[in-house]
Amino acid sequence: HIFQVGNNGATEALRILNNGNVGIGISSPDSLFHVKGGGVYFEQNLRVSKQLKVEGAQVVNIVVIPDADYTVLSTDYIISCKNWTSNHNITLPTGVTGTVLKFVSGQAVYRAVFNVSIYGADGTAYNSLEASGSVEIVYDGTQWQVVMFTGILA
Repeated sequence: HIFQVGNNGATEALRILNNGNVGIGISSPDSLFHVKGGGVYFEQNLRVSKQLKVEGAQVVNIVVIPDADYTVLSTDYIISCKNWTSNHNITLPTGVTGTVLKFVSGQAVYRAVFNVSIYGADGTAYNSLEASGSVEIVYDGTQWQVVMFTGILA
């Protein structure tokens, strides 16, 4: 089935093949959902039940830390501290200059305690992210610097 838009259906917008493959911007989709020529935007959540494969682009590694201490890996990018029942220690690696990490805490009471200080723009040293906050840090070659945060750093 072909769905067209424009004057007298001049432009093909979407195609559904007999095998169930759906294509946007492509006349012969080779997967269940095939989009050509641009990104796909999800305003809310994208849920992947098995594996997310990204070809020809950098994959962002999102980690949800269980209710335990955690050592950040060099491949981590977004770290979510979720459903904790106590404070936990977070061990930051010695990064490669320019490495960026984002921590998100959705707790009402507990904090992520870092093994090294992270530094604000004014030089203030912080060692933990309080509950219900987020912090983005970057490694400058010698230490972790705060780029942006919400909530409370302590």
